[in-house]
Parts: sequence; structure tokens; C-alpha cells
Amino acid sequence: MKGILCKAKMICVLLFISYSLITAQTFNMQSIPTDNLELGFGFNKAFYSGGPEFSTFSGSYDFSVNIPLSNSLNLSGNIPLIVTKYDFGYQGNNKYDKNGLGNIYIGLQTKPDSSGVKKSFFSFGVFLPTADEQVSFNGLYNDYYHLLKFVPNIVGLYGNYSLHHIGEEGFIYGLEAGPNIFIPTEGNGDTEIFVHYGFTAGYKLSKVSLKAEFIGFAIITEDADNLSDRMINMFNLGLHYQGSVVSPSLFYKLYLKDALNNNIDGVLGLGVTVSIN
Repeated sequence: MKGILCKAKMICVLLFISYSLITAQTFNMQSIPTDNLELGFGFNKAFYSGGPEFSTFSGSYDFSVNIPLSNSLNLSGNIPLIVTKYDFGYQGNNKYDKNGLGNIYIGLQTKPDSSGVKKSFFSFGVFLPTADEQVSFNGLYNDYYHLLKFVPNIVGLYGNYSLHHIGEEGFIYGLEAGPNIFIPTEGNGDTEIFVHYGFTAGYKLSKVSLKAEFIGFAIITEDADNLSDRMINMFNLGLHYQGSVVSPSLFYKLYLKDALNNNIDGVLGLGVTVSIN
């Protein structure tokens, strides 16, 4: 019952926030860079199916910036914050309450032609080894697609190619793919290589879009008999509002891997981008 009340409370809060901001381009996939300075905020809230009861505002928070450097290049940065608070033990008498950073990201993005409906661009950058080991697990469960944000004691190298078809109205679609490279900074661990991928499709009516995303990644450097053993996939469904200044999105994520969806009912997400001329 407490879990149901927590989920209902969080949904109400996120809906209120979204509409109070005038009810970002994508949910978990890379957003399209523009000629404007953009400030972003994201929140992901996992609903655990068992174990301790996490507080309403436990989750992963993202604070991002995208700065135009030239006509063809933008600087991007992201600071993830993980909030982990829950009760455990007999009748919940013990409490765990800790906040910590994920891996801070610094990167570059090429900028697509703003006049066409087809927009393609590259993103590449580095994740610094700033993740807090004591809360990184909660960050991963909230946003597994962005593993490099939360795995502790690594330097992460990130690359991505994106292609989107977005007109004034009608059917919209896009895709992305690229490598994630994990370089350990402690111990004798091996460098690991993943490939992430994403597909999105939806319908745009004026400034409002209903969209779905199928996203995931595959482990390249791990030995596995079946391809499915290398992969973890996710599905997002939600709404996006493209405002002239403020552009929010609200979505819900389902994990399609038994090892995750047996423990996570789903993830509720909110994204807001503020565009400054």
C-alpha cells in the first residue's frame, strides 16, 4: 500500500510541475543541439517491486548545459546527482539517507542544419570518475541506459550518432547509436566496450508530441553464448511539449530484461529544457 501511495504521490507532483512550467526533445536519447544556450533538468524515479521503501524524491537528478561555440559546434555538460533515502530493518526502524554525485560529463556536439526536417549530428565526450560508490546502484536502476553516468571508478569515453526526422506536424522518428568505453581507474579490471542504440517514433501535433523510445545497449567485450545475454533493452512512452522558452517532457520507462523488471516496476521521468537566446 505504501508503494502505491508513493507512486501516486510522485505522479501528481510531476504532473503539477509539468503543467506549472507550461506543460525536452527526447526522453533518454540525445537532444538535438540548437543555436541557443540551453539549460536542462531531468529526474528519474524508479519504483522498486520489493525490498526497502524508497522516499518519494529518491532518484537520479540531472543538471545539464548546452552552449553554442560556433556555427557548427556546441559544448555540452552534465552533472548527475543521486538521492537515496529509504527505511529498512524490522518495521523500518533503520534509515539510509545519502546523496552523491554520478560521473560528470563534458563533451561536444556537432550542430545540424536548423532549416531542414532531417537533422543529423554527432556527440562525443568523456565521463570523469566522480561517482559515489554508496549510491551509484540507485542511479543505475533509475537510468540504466546511461551506464557511464553511474558506474564508479571509471573514466568513460562516449560517442553517438543521431538522425531525426521532425517536421511541423505529423509522423516523427529518429535513431541513435554509438560506443561506450569503460576504463577502470582502480584495481586490475579490464576495459569494457558497450554499444548503445535507440529508436524513437511518434506523432507531432502543433507543439505537442506523443512519442515512444526503444533503447538499449549490448556488451561487446563479454563472452556470451546468446546475443540476448549481451543486451539490456528498455521502452519509454510519454509526452513532449515544445515551447518557445520552456520545453518539458513526461514519460514512463519499462525495463525489458527479466533481471531488471523483476525488481523494478517502472521508472517515471521528467525532463525540462530552458532555451535562452
